[in-house]
Amino acid sequence: MIRLKLSRIRVELFHVTSCPACALPTPDGNSNCPFCGTLLMREAPCLVHLVDGDDRFDLWNGSRHMASAEHSLDGWRVRTVGGGKFNLEARRDERRTDMTLSDPDHNIVATMVQVGATMASSIIVCNAEERPCMIVRADGLGGMNAIAANGNVLLYAGRSRSCSKTLDVLLTDLGCHRPLVVLFSLIVALEAEKVGPLYSS
Repeated sequence: MIRLKLSRIRVELFHVTSCPACALPTPDGNSNCPFCGTLLMREAPCLVHLVDGDDRFDLWNGSRHMASAEHSLDGWRVRTVGGGKFNLEARRDERRTDMTLSDPDHNIVATMVQVGATMASSIIVCNAEERPCMIVRADGLGGMNAIAANGNVLLYAGRSRSCSKTLDVLLTDLGCHRPLVVLFSLIVALEAEKVGPLYSS
């Protein structure tokens, strides 16, 4: 009879989740997607802060920098801490302003459609397949909220009491599982309309 040796090698088991941006599997515990660099929101709910600078917006979670948007001639250059690069561009006509969020290959990630009197009042966000996935509305003085197509709230935002140029944003459990770059970009779109033109003509 042949005796088989028992292996002493320990096998580590880990759980994986899908990246909300590229949909590829990502091990739990990673702060960024190893494929596309998208920042993964693990804490829920999560309080973040949007800071309005000179022709620039920055998103912070405490002392952790999460994303930035810099003003350009045709809109905003959006960057995430994981290295993601996107462009947020405005399209105006006599009736409304729409904005598109695209990747470096010019693939549309999301479209933001103005449905109110101004971009700062309400926006419908459509995904890459042009299907409505959320609506964002102004809420009170300087505030806003985002609601998913199924009626669930994704985020609440309100002006900080300590600084008029800071917007406090509470991402709900469901909001933390949406692509951060889309949520950040739509907040930038509303805030930019309040402080001035979305792009230089």
